[in-house]
Amino acid sequence: FSLFVSYLIRQRPYRTSRIALGMEAMEMDDIWNFLSLDGKKDHSESLSPKNDCKAYFLQNSRDFADRSTTQRSAPQYSETIIFVSGNWYDANKVSEVIRLSAVLPHSNVLVTGGLGRLSDARSVALGSEAAHMRALLVGAGLQASRISTLSSGRVTTDNLKYLLAFVKERRNREEKSHGGSSSGCGVAVIVVEESYLCRRVLASLLHLFALDSEAQDLISFLWLVPTPTDWEGLMQAHSGSASVAGWLVLGELMRLRDYSDPRQEPFLFHRWSALGSRRPNF
Repeated sequence: FSLFVSYLIRQRPYRTSRIALGMEAMEMDDIWNFLSLDGKKDHSESLSPKNDCKAYFLQNSRDFADRSTTQRSAPQYSETIIFVSGNWYDANKVSEVIRLSAVLPHSNVLVTGGLGRLSDARSVALGSEAAHMRALLVGAGLQASRISTLSSGRVTTDNLKYLLAFVKERRNREEKSHGGSSSGCGVAVIVVEESYLCRRVLASLLHLFALDSEAQDLISFLWLVPTPTDWEGLMQAHSGSASVAGWLVLGELMRLRDYSDPRQEPFLFHRWSALGSRRPNF
């Protein structure tokens, strides 16, 4: 099967996933938009949480982005955290993080990621993907004092767990410093992720959030911001190879299928959060 799919990618990269997975209604462009949440900085209705995650609050990002700096720094959120889960594409995320940190001057940035199978050479040299991302952001002008790093995660799920733990730890610290009380305002979390990885990251985070009642009480806003990378950009990131890019996109679809199957390990999220109402015919 792998050799067959590899052959198809080399011959017809835009048709590969449709042929290999029997998806009747989705060409590669449709699949790209599906994985990247249509490339928009807001949320698909199909990913709205179900009753088991009723405390989760998804707000239209454009409403958030259109507010003035004064309104954004008002006490409706006790803190805003810009989050990056380290991977091969960290350099693509720098401009978005810098833009958001400038618009939200009181925000803090959390970068996570250790070393994994696909860590790039610079991350290996610095000891972690988080250290690499920190260096990129500082080099782009972000104050080092605004950046927190966690370098032990090897996969995306680990990094997302660290995000929730980080939010809870900071709230506990705030309560201790205020004699057991806090501001009572929720935390805003903005996740910056590579375009075609967004659907899996959001599905994973929704699942973790649904299992964590303390995090539900603390986080009142989530905004997932995809990078502007398109199909051509993905090919360029991999030496201009359409076959590599096609294989990566196909792999994401297969992960959504496999990781949402409760009969398999790892089971990372429910099928509804992975595929929403646009269920491809796997």
